Amino acid sequence: MVKKGPSQKDEKYGGPTKAMSSYFLWCNGKRAEVMAQLREENKDDFKISQVGSKLGELWKSVSPEEKAPLEKLAKEQKEAYNTAFAAWKETDKYKLYIKDNAQFGKKKADKKARDEILALGMPKRPHSVWNLYTASKRVEVQKEIEAEGLKAAVSLVSKRIGVLWKNVPEDEKKALEEQAAALKTAYNAKMEEFKKTDAYLAYEKGLVKNSKALKTKLGTNTKKRTSKKKASGEPAKKKRKVQDEEEEPQAEESPEEAEDEEESPNSSEEGDEEASPDSSEEGEEEDEAEEEE
Repeated sequence: MVKKGPSQKDEKYGGPTKAMSSYFLWCNGKRAEVMAQLREENKDDFKISQVGSKLGELWKSVSPEEKAPLEKLAKEQKEAYNTAFAAWKETDKYKLYIKDNAQFGKKKADKKARDEILALGMPKRPHSVWNLYTASKRVEVQKEIEAEGLKAAVSLVSKRIGVLWKNVPEDEKKALEEQAAALKTAYNAKMEEFKKTDAYLAYEKGLVKNSKALKTKLGTNTKKRTSKKKASGEPAKKKRKVQDEEEEPQAEESPEEAEDEEESPNSSEEGDEEASPDSSEEGEEEDEAEEEE
């Protein structure tokens, strides 16, 4: 699972906090009231997403006179933000933010490509010995943790299973190792066949393209094509390209090296995000999409 990308407001990057639109300034003064009202009306059927929808409906009925001071404040905050943003762009922390954001973009693009190729039939990497053992113990450990009145977070579950793993008998470990080896052998055979498909070749090209895009964003793709000249001053004849030759993807991007990610036993709660009903809001200078509340 690809996590949320870097945020400029993180202390690591030291960027200015994004200015809010007049709509979100208005929401800040109404959200608590609307949420309390919806909780009372919907009881057990209340959902946090209802708050955003209700605020959007109410905003449409706000008079121009009431919006005027909010729009003025939003404009002042935007001007202050733009000034702070311009100063931030001159710092090393901004350069670090751009670098991390570009790397996150590549990771996200690679994951999307991998999800698509898996849907087309590429075999999924088999479980390791540790993953096989974890899968056999996860539910049992989760129930033990919940019985203690604790939340069965992934980190806590993994920690408890790690303690159990240290005391696993050698014969049980050997059986798991044999099972993992058999799965790996079957996977390798399927993978060799899948590598011959057009879908896999297109996937590899996509990884190379993502790597080149990252280098371009970071300014590290400095290779330039220059025409070679003979001693006589005449341009050299271009070499014939080999049609079947494909540029190899970086080793770390090879699908055989991609590790399986364990799924969290707990789904994340839905965030309280409202989309502005005004579609004509001016875009911000950077790519960060979330609105500050």
